[in-house]
Parts: sequence; structure tokens; C-alpha cells
Amino acid sequence: MFTKATLLTLIIAGSSLYAQGQVAPPKKDPAPSTGQQVVLIQEGVSQHDRGNYDAAIKLYEEALALNPDNVEALYELAFSYSQKKDYKKSLAIAYRGAEYKVDF
Repeated sequence: MFTKATLLTLIIAGSSLYAQGQVAPPKKDPAPSTGQQVVLIQEGVSQHDRGNYDAAIKLYEEALALNPDNVEALYELAFSYSQKKDYKKSLAIAYRGAEYKVDF
């Protein structure tokens, strides 16, 4: 079972490999969440924690429709796809997230 730490490690490792082989370091700046996006993401996390991954994914996608540069929504979306065992979509979302400059 994946934990958030495991998924974050995979995202970092995958983005490192991706960056080494294909692209320059991340250049996009993430955009902060608005109040509406925070609510959508929090509800998505609640749905995810209950095992309702499809409902969580829908909420994260709503947040991303409002703000495609929301790295928190991208992270949570990748995590929910991972929990659904849809690893192809999870990695695709993780690669999108790897385009952003973030400080850990």
C-alpha cells in the first residue's frame, strides 16, 4: 500500500529521471490555492480517506479546472490515481507536477 511519503518519493525519483533524460529543470511557478480550491481539495482528501477515490479525483479535477497550476491538487490527484492502482494516470499527473518549482 502506498503512503503519501512513498508516492512523494516516487514523484521525486520519477521527476529526477525525467529531468535527466528529457527536459531542463522545472520552470513553472505554482499558483496558491484560493479559498474555493482549498475547500475542494480538503473534501477530496476526506473522500480519498474514506476510499472514495473516484469522488476525490472529481474534486481535485474541479480544483485544477479553476487553477491548473495548483500543485497540491496535482499531488492529491496523483495519489488518488495511485490508490486506485491506475499507475499510468498517476505517473502522468506526477510528471505534470514535476514541471513546477517547489521548495520542500
